Amino acid sequence: MDDQESAWEDTIEDAEKALAEERFSSAQEALFRAMELAYEFGEADNRFVYTLDKLAECLWYQGQLDEAENYCKQLIRIHESVLDEDPINISSFFNNLALLKHAARSFNEAEKYYRRALKGKERGLGANHPDVLRIKSNYADMLRVMGRDEDAQAMSTSTRVVTVRDWQSSTVSRHLRAEKENAKARKAERQLEQKRVDDWRDLNERKNVMLSVDEVLLLWQSIKHSADQARKDDDEANCEKLWNLALKLLETVADNSVELTYTLDTLAQMAHSKQDYDAAITFNKRSYELKLSILGTRNVLVAQSADMLARLYYLVSDYDGAEPYAKECLDFYERVNETGSVEAGCALHNLATLYHVQRKYEQAEPLYKSALDIKSKALGPDHPDTLRLLRSYGHVLSSMHKQSKIDSMNAQMITGSWKAITVGDTESLLVSD
Repeated sequence: MDDQESAWEDTIEDAEKALAEERFSSAQEALFRAMELAYEFGEADNRFVYTLDKLAECLWYQGQLDEAENYCKQLIRIHESVLDEDPINISSFFNNLALLKHAARSFNEAEKYYRRALKGKERGLGANHPDVLRIKSNYADMLRVMGRDEDAQAMSTSTRVVTVRDWQSSTVSRHLRAEKENAKARKAERQLEQKRVDDWRDLNERKNVMLSVDEVLLLWQSIKHSADQARKDDDEANCEKLWNLALKLLETVADNSVELTYTLDTLAQMAHSKQDYDAAITFNKRSYELKLSILGTRNVLVAQSADMLARLYYLVSDYDGAEPYAKECLDFYERVNETGSVEAGCALHNLATLYHVQRKYEQAEPLYKSALDIKSKALGPDHPDTLRLLRSYGHVLSSMHKQSKIDSMNAQMITGSWKAITVGDTESLLVSD
């Protein structure tokens, strides 16, 4: 929990205590402070909505009707436009607006809001729910005060004078409590998993204890869960630490499993995001070789891994290192008879770019031409990818003094970007996630 969240929780707790003790001035002061903190969370956050709700209630208790009305209307707007619409909550807000207008003797507006509140509450809770009966009683009392006795009798309920206790709280507080309990449970689960990891690490370092493959994979799942949560919490340092520990754990059993390739790929992605390309290449190369041994040369995951290695070598200007992997990726589409696919066009484009940046125009030209034929047919001549490819091809032809071969082709500077070849989720190597 960060300082902002902690400060909000402490402040809202002070406000709730003051409200319960009917110290409304203190409650209002605390709620205004909580409101300033809650703005940082955004309107869609339950903490913001809850603070707004309690502030409107506090103002109602103090007879500050206009200010409370503004907050009630804001709550309705948020629920209708930002949050998923909750008919029960919105009906509570309409009831509260009706009470405010009723107390201010703006009876026509109050009637409009009572009707909206009744409609939603009856639909969601039933005609005999206490909330529904209370709204009917207040509405009937207002009709009686307006001299509409027959309409009041038609409500089929007793009339009652509006009191401050007729204010209806939303369900947001329950959502907040549930979120808090869930957060505690997740934290306890992470701590338990971390303890298992720490126990294994300490035991292994002191006694060099060897675990079975099944024990290692079970522990790996715990580490993965903790690392995934660390990433969600934007704790990249701990996430990387856990994945390195996962790699060390798998290496204790010399395991050639999909868990190992998943771990290597994850570490490679993290190194890549930090622009630590040497580490990314090391991890990716191990993953590629492992996938190749498990899956063979006709699997798309192997082709994707080869493409990633080529891209990494390209990024560090190691063109000799990139070339065999770029060729291997292209060869895959020939092996599986998918030479006309967009992915094959990307592989051709990448290899052409690799030659192009080295000024190996004679080798780049036919690859660009083949890629252009594929992408023009698959994506259309006006697609951005096709147009970028056309410019690169035009640059090569211009450099070779063959510009006249293609009419209206621009010899502009190429982007030089690698077109990553992706694999859909259904083809993920790790299916036990």
